Amino acid sequence: MILTFQISDDGAIVQPPVFMEQLKEVGIVAEGSNIFLEARVEPKNDSNLKVEWELNGTALKPGQQ
Repeated sequence: MILTFQISDDGAIVQPPVFMEQLKEVGIVAEGSNIFLEARVEPKNDSNLKVEWELNGTALKPGQQ
């Protein structure tokens, strides 16, 4: 794994987000069924960090069915 860093305008080092563990396998899910995805991402204290889940290129909203 190669990590690259950027320096922000205020001189802080900006680290790209990193998944700390693999997503759990959900197996085969029937169309229209619900699944629960949970991830731990670092750096967790980055106020600019934004995580978006997508399905086939379309953004999903929390709790979306």
